Amino acid sequence: MLLAAGAWLKPIAAHLGVDLPVRARVNTVSVTERMPPLISSIVGHATGLLTMKQKSNGTILIGGGWQGQGVPQDGRGNVTAKTLIPNLSLAQHVLPELSNARVTRSWVGFEANVPDFYPLAGALPGIENAFVLGCVRGGYTIGPYMGRLMGDYILGQEPELPLFDPGREFSEV
Repeated sequence: MLLAAGAWLKPIAAHLGVDLPVRARVNTVSVTERMPPLISSIVGHATGLLTMKQKSNGTILIGGGWQGQGVPQDGRGNVTAKTLIPNLSLAQHVLPELSNARVTRSWVGFEANVPDFYPLAGALPGIENAFVLGCVRGGYTIGPYMGRLMGDYILGQEPELPLFDPGREFSEV
């Protein structure tokens, strides 16, 4: 059995009697109208508070971990002006062409992390043939690769990189 439920890992693992130190984050994402090609790869900011990606249709996704409001248990969240405005301002500072772009929508999505901010990837402590994969920052980008590593591990093959033991000691970073 593989638990790969993102922000919902903690309550699902709890049903199995395992307490994972998973915390939910409520990340804000915005998308612009279609624009001419401006960026050809993922753009990040040294502060870690900005990511931008231009899609093939020309729209630009703007994120970076700015927090909205909500809880995963009810699946609802809200964008807040308190974090949306600084996120878009930083995006315009990094890519001035965004000053003339309209944001067509903004939303929040749930992400999970643990105190040391490393992924959970390996055997679920105390349960035979149970595994967990989660808390992968940038999951849309790195998730498929982590899935391959976990598949190798579950099939008894040595993964090409070490996994992140879900039973490790956690401390705040």
